[in-house]
Amino acid sequence: MDGDLELFRLMRRCGHFIYHRSVMNQSQNRALVLLNRNGSMGQKELIEKMRIQPGSLSEVLGKLEANGYIEKRRSSGDKRNFELLLTEKGRAQAELFERRQAEIAESMFEPLDMREKGELRRILSKLLEKWENLPETHEKWGGGHA
Repeated sequence: MDGDLELFRLMRRCGHFIYHRSVMNQSQNRALVLLNRNGSMGQKELIEKMRIQPGSLSEVLGKLEANGYIEKRRSSGDKRNFELLLTEKGRAQAELFERRQAEIAESMFEPLDMREKGELRRILSKLLEKWENLPETHEKWGGGHA
């Protein structure tokens, strides 16, 4: 049990470090990168790809639009919906973000050799596969309590 708790604490510290040291606003830049990679898309598709709530996406999109990174256009198929498109400024920001993320990642994992990186990738993938298949209210994780 103590070993598991120590692993949990180390993971939390790693997550905190990554979250607070990463470049620029994560949600805004993730949206820009997805639009840059996939072209225009609707809000519903972006919600699914980002795995966030509609209200959170609305806030992100409002900021991106206010900064001139995206444009909203009425969907040709359904006038009630909008398609999201990157502006040139948005495309440049997405590319800058990806370059900086790659530099940060290279720096963060520099102490590990290729074998260690492969083993870490395998272990993290195994954990995520398990965690992503748990129900939202998994009792062992504190969910489902009244």
